[in-house]
Amino acid sequence: MKVAFLTTRCEKPSYRFRVQQFLPFLREHGITCDSFIIPASPLRRWVLFSGLRAYDVAFVQKKTFNPLDRMMLRAAARRLVYDVDDAIMYHSRGDRAAISARLRRRFRGMVAISHVVLAGNDFLCRQAANYTRRAICFRTVVDTDFYTPRPDHSPRARIVVGWSG
Repeated sequence: MKVAFLTTRCEKPSYRFRVQQFLPFLREHGITCDSFIIPASPLRRWVLFSGLRAYDVAFVQKKTFNPLDRMMLRAAARRLVYDVDDAIMYHSRGDRAAISARLRRRFRGMVAISHVVLAGNDFLCRQAANYTRRAICFRTVVDTDFYTPRPDHSPRARIVVGWSG
């Protein structure tokens, strides 16, 4: 099996935690995995999309596309998995989030053309479920073999909470 992972940046936490950390496991189990940066240029995107015919699965991470791009993507991908771990149907306005009709349409379009949607939490899964019955809650996890707490046995040890994004 061959899987093409499409992302906007390989350095972003969502790629590292939802794709990159699983690549060794997938490869160990005979799955060929290639990652591609989604180009800004429409022509380069279409070239990338046409190359997806060589893959069994195209895995698009978080990116939404305009209707023409979606049509090209869907025509080229044998199977399409859409992965979302942020509320991309919203945008921030100052200190509050607001629904964007344009972002909602693009999200709905991506969900509609996908064979399955992997949602990072229950809220996102419910949002996707408004447009498909093929939404699965696949929570973002960290590799606990790599990220381990420092041993500190002091009862007064300071607790540190981190944020990956």
